Amino acid sequence: MPVASNPADQKFLDDVEKFGWVVRIIYPDDPDTEPMFHYSCGIFRRVGHAELIVFGLSPEVGHFLVNEYAARLAAGETFEPGERYEGFVGNWPVIFVDQLDQKAALHHLTWTDWYYDRKPFPVLQCVLPDPSNGKFPWEEGYRDQMHESQPLLFPISRFKSQ
Repeated sequence: MPVASNPADQKFLDDVEKFGWVVRIIYPDDPDTEPMFHYSCGIFRRVGHAELIVFGLSPEVGHFLVNEYAARLAAGETFEPGERYEGFVGNWPVIFVDQLDQKAALHHLTWTDWYYDRKPFPVLQCVLPDPSNGKFPWEEGYRDQMHESQPLLFPISRFKSQ
């Protein structure tokens, strides 16, 4: 566990201790070129399952999704990478993807990396379908502009043949 060097660090550690995990909401410096994203910290330590990152959702929906993921894990549910799951974003399914590019993941999950003392921890990306048609990024019909709001931290080629 890291040592807090300032009040913000201490509040972060206190919140993880109090709630079991926290959700970080990252607002982009330039909303025209970068998406907002949410990620967890503490899930791996508290319930022994992967942390989570998700891009392109509003603050409220992203916060709900990450908390719902953690709460369902804490209640004993498991999520198999690559499978579709309901109950996270309206009527749309989501897919949790593993084997992320570690450098890209750590670039985004800075507080989580710090929390685990820069030691490896598992993380999944929650991938959302195109809201206009329900297609996932590797499916025909997924709109190109959706890639800007949901960058993928894994090679899309893993899913192209499915």
